[in-house]
Amino acid sequence: MSSRWIGLGLILAMTVFGIVVSSALPEHMPIHWGLNGEVDGYGSRTVAVWLIPGIGLVVWLLFILLPRIDPVPTDRGASMRPTLGRYSNALLLFLAVVHGVILGSALGWPVSVTRTIGLGVGLLFVALGSEMGRLGRNSIAGIRLPWTLADAEVWHESHRIGGRIMLISGVLIALGSLVLPPVGVAGAIGVVVIGMLIGMIGYSYGVAMKKRRTTASIDDIHKNP
Repeated sequence: MSSRWIGLGLILAMTVFGIVVSSALPEHMPIHWGLNGEVDGYGSRTVAVWLIPGIGLVVWLLFILLPRIDPVPTDRGASMRPTLGRYSNALLLFLAVVHGVILGSALGWPVSVTRTIGLGVGLLFVALGSEMGRLGRNSIAGIRLPWTLADAEVWHESHRIGGRIMLISGVLIALGSLVLPPVGVAGAIGVVVIGMLIGMIGYSYGVAMKKRRTTASIDDIHKNP
């Protein structure tokens, strides 16, 4: 089955689940939780049932349409399509988890919102990180910086190591979500994400600077044989 239809199936599953349980949901229900794990936002039953599937549909459509109009020439041709499809499916699966947690919490299910969402974020990073090395240059997903978009070698090396950094970060977030007290999960995610971004961008910049110095040295040799 095409990954495109797997994503659509996840959206359909979210929609059907929301419709089936809608009559058992309260008219006003929690839809947002703060960093301390306490409810800090409420919404109508209609919003709770349709918001996440609606976001999922937008994500699904964007991952189909944007590659067709991407102005950045990819280095890997048709191989980008299945990779972006897996990116899309990972995001949609995470949204399905969020959708289930929101509705399940309102239905009285014994679920820890903070731990479950934290675990979902961690596994999402693991999935995205494992695919990152397969990404060719594009303006949709990946480490999209001026120096990576300008050079195929810099892009490839940045994503090869950047994917590993994201994967390890995802494992740390998932483990932290299981062992830390709920009040500390959000803070731990923030710390890991900041460290991940610094590591990915810093390594990528270092690769670009090394490539620039190497190119300059070769140019000097050609000018002064």
